[in-house]
Amino acid sequence: MSLISYISSLLRTLVAVVALVAVTEARGETPSCDFSFETREGRQTTLLGELRAVSPDAAVVLLLFDPDCGECHALEQSLMADSQLADSVAAGQATIIAVYPCDGVSEADDPNMAAYRRVCGELPSGWTVGIDHGSLFETDACVWDNLPLLMRFRAGEMIRTEDVDITDRADDN
Repeated sequence: MSLISYISSLLRTLVAVVALVAVTEARGETPSCDFSFETREGRQTTLLGELRAVSPDAAVVLLLFDPDCGECHALEQSLMADSQLADSVAAGQATIIAVYPCDGVSEADDPNMAAYRRVCGELPSGWTVGIDHGSLFETDACVWDNLPLLMRFRAGEMIRTEDVDITDRADDN
């Protein structure tokens, strides 16, 4: 392959990824409610739980992906190649949460679970990666026609005072 062909191929790929991000990114939107998921380490958590662990000013990148989706893989690669985003995550100024939405609890021998486990090993350790076991479908926290879905927002946009149950505090007195 000639150098010109190689560069041309790289440029076409870059244009495709940029177009994909422009099409799939839900600018200015935040999830409409909380949802639960299990991290790749097996920890049960929620979106709000993860957001409460970071600064309210932290940038949040929420990626909903399908482990067998080529467009999802291209977007993951694009996010991993973004050195500014990686630096922000390392500095605690951003967090990346990647969740595989499925329609329920998958069987251990489900081929989708094998693909999910493979993707878990490929994504950076600084990302929170998980599977929702049907929670996104139950809560309608995010609406999508196809995957990937990329949402960018500030952690504080989702954490509001109404999320805190003040009756729990009153009972402590």
